[in-house]
Amino acid sequence: MKISEAEYLQAKKIIQLYKKQNEKPLKPFKIKCDRLGNVYNDDGKAIQKPRFSPNKRPQMVCSMKGKKMAVATIIANKYVPNPKGYTRLIFKDDNPLNCKAENICWVSNEIFYLNTKVKNPDKCPMGKGRPLWVEPIDIAISKAKDTELKKYYETKDESILHDIWNKVNAEIQIHNWHLVSSECYLYFIDRCQRNSFFGNPIAYFTFVAQKKLKGLNQSLNTSLASQAKKIDKELIRSW
Repeated sequence: MKISEAEYLQAKKIIQLYKKQNEKPLKPFKIKCDRLGNVYNDDGKAIQKPRFSPNKRPQMVCSMKGKKMAVATIIANKYVPNPKGYTRLIFKDDNPLNCKAENICWVSNEIFYLNTKVKNPDKCPMGKGRPLWVEPIDIAISKAKDTELKKYYETKDESILHDIWNKVNAEIQIHNWHLVSSECYLYFIDRCQRNSFFGNPIAYFTFVAQKKLKGLNQSLNTSLASQAKKIDKELIRSW
């Protein structure tokens, strides 16, 4: 049985309201810490210590009930304002062992990516490879198949990209989409800023997310322009 678009939207609102009403309340913050970057156990003993992360970058961690936790995240959650709900942290002095509240800042995915790329170009997946492919703006306008995307290329209004991505997030119904959505978002913004994305965003990232979640695409390396362009064309033909 087919339903109208209005019925679909109404059902979607009801489901979202149900999910919101049944969300479990967040547990109160119980870990003892201070603004100087110290975390304490129940006996009042500081338990933070430095270690190397898998990418060989030093970080400050602590053990709570047998679980390793990042000290910077603990301090930031309690002392650093985050009115926009960002999920990324950077250290103002670029010292990951300095976990004082005044040295930590919540940032957007874009700022985190740019900060990583500028300071650690060899470790940032998107910072490697050959020179990035940039399409002339008139070509991008003529090739863009999505109406909103074409409008962005005509105006270069960044808010349009965020509106497009909000739609992508709302429409893609893939299990564990949240595990790859941030990387896909950065890839989308980067490609659009280089005038090199032309396909339908929902179709494209449904395809890419499925590949990544199956382990077939380990990193969205934006330097692979020819491969990305080929995928764009294939999706445009099939959509």
